[in-house]
Amino acid sequence: MEDNNKKNIPENNNDDKIKVGEQSVFDTLKEQRKQRKHEQLEFESQMTRQIAEEKQKQRLEYEKKLQQEKIELLRMKQNNSDESDIIPTGETEETPERTLGQKISSFFYLNKWWLGLFAMFGIIAGFLIYDYATKKNPDTVILFFEDNDDIDKLALRDYIEPFCEDFNGDGEIIPDVYYIPYTGDDQKDYSSGTSTKLMAEMQSAEAMIVICNEKSAEAISPEYTLVNLEELYPDNPHVKKYGFYLKDSKFAEKIGYSGTIDDDVYLGIRKPLEMTWASKKEMQKAYDESIIVFDRMIQDLT
Repeated sequence: MEDNNKKNIPENNNDDKIKVGEQSVFDTLKEQRKQRKHEQLEFESQMTRQIAEEKQKQRLEYEKKLQQEKIELLRMKQNNSDESDIIPTGETEETPERTLGQKISSFFYLNKWWLGLFAMFGIIAGFLIYDYATKKNPDTVILFFEDNDDIDKLALRDYIEPFCEDFNGDGEIIPDVYYIPYTGDDQKDYSSGTSTKLMAEMQSAEAMIVICNEKSAEAISPEYTLVNLEELYPDNPHVKKYGFYLKDSKFAEKIGYSGTIDDDVYLGIRKPLEMTWASKKEMQKAYDESIIVFDRMIQDLT
């Protein structure tokens, strides 16, 4: 029994030594972690200071640049120098008197954008004036509202030329046909500009003779805007209310059209009414001239 007790005593001492060793290792690791954390915090603090210093430096440089640009702008506005040097602070220099050539050069340099705009507007105005001065005004105009690309508008213009006179007194006889294809589709007519053109022409006195169909009736209201042809041509078989219908007339033959004329296509003439862009007097004058051409066409097509 005594021998067994003696054997157990050394074993207990060894366990105590192991526990003491383990505690030393843990303390060492803990100290190392604490040291690394301290070093990391120190590093992060140093980086934060460097970033702040760099931002401060950039801000100061930017403010300095802005100040320099303001000084340069003041120099240019005051026309005190042809050079773009920065005005030194705290010192004043006498500006030498510039020559006439330098003043002219400075004026063009400082006002180049305005001068460019004026030049562009001048070119546009010159083009418009030239176009207006050289444009030949037609003596008679027919408004062609039917949506039909197959009919040759130039052939129609040539057809009505013998019936025209020199109404504007420019020494020439010039008829014209304004093709404004009205489809009845509001979106399509609006996007193509057809609606705008139609309304503009119907509110002016430039064109009195029209070629329409039933589809365009909703846009021009013929019962109000066109002359009742039954009163002018009561015995004409092609006349019905405000239209001379072209279907069974000589119209296709006269203009060399090999296609089929639709049943609802007719020739009409506008009433001399007061309009937005034409007085009743102007409309009456246009009507008196156009009725001559219109009557000759009716007689020729019947």
